[in-house]
Amino acid sequence: MEFQVLLSIYRHWLWADRMRELFEHYLRCNLPPSVDQFTFDEAFFTTSMVTCMSLWYGLLFAACDGLEKASGLSVSEISSEYARVRELLRRFRNAVFHVQPDYWSEKLMAVLREEQLATAIRAVHRSVGAWLETQVKQQSEALPEGPREKGRA
Repeated sequence: MEFQVLLSIYRHWLWADRMRELFEHYLRCNLPPSVDQFTFDEAFFTTSMVTCMSLWYGLLFAACDGLEKASGLSVSEISSEYARVRELLRRFRNAVFHVQPDYWSEKLMAVLREEQLATAIRAVHRSVGAWLETQVKQQSEALPEGPREKGRA
């Protein structure tokens, strides 16, 4: 895979990782005594916590999808959990980045209803991130000395 493409995919993963960090911060600050006590009202999707989670999941899928298309590698080879979450993440990403006619889109709700899905998504996130970091390090070490970007002196 071309190094610039790898860096672009890694950048998407890094954006996803930042959203994960923010989501976890908001989760610690706002977690009710039980997840079952979350209020699913019209304001739910506009909270900082859910906004960060939504962007995290959408960006994670974008990174995984880009990785598969650019490398021909299946992300399931990097994380065994990916096969389980791929389609739900794809649909969730579509609902996040494309306006849906239904506010309570099934594409969003399917992910929120799956209690164990968050654990699987975290596993995918960690595995893909570790793989990307390794690839970026290996490829950057293999580059000849000199400019690392086209057009930069």
